[in-house]
Amino acid sequence: MLREEAIKLCKEASEVTARLASSSDRDDWTAAHSRFWVLYNGPLYTIETKEKEKSPDHTSPLEGAMVRFGRLLKEAGDKPDKLPPTTLDQGSLAVARACKDTVERM
Repeated sequence: MLREEAIKLCKEASEVTARLASSSDRDDWTAAHSRFWVLYNGPLYTIETKEKEKSPDHTSPLEGAMVRFGRLLKEAGDKPDKLPPTTLDQGSLAVARACKDTVERM
């Protein structure tokens, strides 16, 4: 059951970060921005915690990727002048890779 939850949440995290890195629609970007912080501050915690328990070094690559993306998002600001912010591309890909790895480990 945890694996199914990881798949669902990781899919959503990947989609939200991809939308933030690629959308030029202000309403779409703002909705994704809000959803990212909801995922960051709550639903992904269970998955990241379980991943830390299973990891030999007690780390969660997903947690690390989300934290790095969150920092980039804060730097971009709540209402960037230009959408999409080009600074988010690599961070979005890092979240997608971490999600893939997380799901494989569950």
